[in-house]
Amino acid sequence: MIRLDHGDSTALIDDTCGGRLASLKVRGTELIVGAESAESDFGWGIYPMVPFAGRVRNGRFNFQGKDYQLAKRMPPHAIHGTVDDTVWEVIANDEKSTTMRTELGPQWPFAGAIAHRVEIEPKKIRFELEVTAAAPMPAQVGWHPWFVNPASVKTQFTEWLPRDGEGMPSAPTRVGLPVAGSPVDDCFFHRSSEVEIEVVGLTLMLRSDCSHWVVYNEDQRGLCVEPQSGPPNEFEANPLVLEPGESLARWFEIDWSAVV
Repeated sequence: MIRLDHGDSTALIDDTCGGRLASLKVRGTELIVGAESAESDFGWGIYPMVPFAGRVRNGRFNFQGKDYQLAKRMPPHAIHGTVDDTVWEVIANDEKSTTMRTELGPQWPFAGAIAHRVEIEPKKIRFELEVTAAAPMPAQVGWHPWFVNPASVKTQFTEWLPRDGEGMPSAPTRVGLPVAGSPVDDCFFHRSSEVEIEVVGLTLMLRSDCSHWVVYNEDQRGLCVEPQSGPPNEFEANPLVLEPGESLARWFEIDWSAVV
């Protein structure tokens, strides 16, 4: 386990299980759901979702005229990428930051590599994720945070992509946006790059250059607010395509500067 410290904040990174943030404590208060309460690797920490984020319908997609089948790790769909349980190689490390990398593994049909950097700064933690293709491929990135309860989203999103009957996002709408506190497992769009949440009484500001956010609050253990470079099932409709040597990079920050 890799430990990062800055002032009254401490982060633990598990490079043996998906290169994920395993713990984040601010003034001794834990903000992240730990492995001890999870039933699977999907259910704890903050882990990168690569090379796709969220669900892929029935685990199937067509790319350049060929059909591909992914493992249905949450039947009937593929979900949350392929590296959440992978051992990552640490390539740089000090007391405030770590950089890890891994190859796109056997569960993904295209060659490529991923880098994940985590840095703790005064009053915030920053994540940077980059996937680089070695062959033409579709690509998407994101993070899946589990914030401990009691937690809630304070921001009203701009648009909502309601789930269809198979749990996939449908056309965006501004009508009937769920109010704060409603049960959701849905994708949202927000014109601002900021989403305000409250976790165990502390105000946190989430920031990212990702375009979409998935919110899941139907588990009593925690709240998930997931920045993604595109909506779930993007491969079916409008995938971003990387050519050999091209990269997709995004960042994500958790800011607790409002904590006095």
